[in-house]
Amino acid sequence: LGIWKNYTPQTEEKEKPQRIRETWEGKEFEVFVSFVDSVSEFSVHQADEKGVKLNISVQENMKHMVTTNPQKVQRVRAGKLYAGKWQNDYSRVKIIRENHKSDTKSWFVVFIDYGNRDTLNEGDFAQLPPELRIDKVPPLARRCVLAGLKPPPRNSHFFRSAGTHFAECVLERKLTAKVLVEDNRRTLHVDLLNGEVSINKMLAQHGYVRMEDRLHEVLQEKHQDYMKEVEEKIRKARREHLNIWEYGDLDSGEEE
Repeated sequence: LGIWKNYTPQTEEKEKPQRIRETWEGKEFEVFVSFVDSVSEFSVHQADEKGVKLNISVQENMKHMVTTNPQKVQRVRAGKLYAGKWQNDYSRVKIIRENHKSDTKSWFVVFIDYGNRDTLNEGDFAQLPPELRIDKVPPLARRCVLAGLKPPPRNSHFFRSAGTHFAECVLERKLTAKVLVEDNRRTLHVDLLNGEVSINKMLAQHGYVRMEDRLHEVLQEKHQDYMKEVEEKIRKARREHLNIWEYGDLDSGEEE
């Protein structure tokens, strides 16, 4: 009829399936610590059978690159992933930025399978083979921090000694990471366990860490008992002037 003369039926738009990002929050998994940044910041490898096999496979493939003739990178660009040569071996690296303070052209990089950072010269980069690109093999190192805790100030001589103590406690051991929070950067805020012993609480008790303000409210809401216990341990260590509290309150006496 007339009222429908210029009518065009609307077609229903199909909803595009949304990609659901896997979250680690609330999970526990076995880990090996691959790199220590400080007493509370570190990177881990998964220590289950799948994680160990993948780690070995990547290492073998990277070693094989030394005996081949890998394609050199003609133009290095920030944000890109390459094979970076360090001490005659190749590792997968992500370019952070150019190092403008160096006499030779070099770049700041992060080793995505270990978590450490360094600088490499312009000529040290090669193209990754297809089987080692990030869409085939995700980065093996997972960034972690001890939930609710932070190191002493970097300009304090306790920064290095606390980090060394932490490294001695965690390197070359199979540990359990209990993920309390995963933040927007996908950093895992964990309670790190050696058997039944919480390394977080042990460090707090012996005066090696401070409370971290970041995500404090979130952790208080979701893990009130944990936060209360570590806060009490830190207060007691401060009163007893243990380790980083030897000369008093670092928070008021030294700048970050």
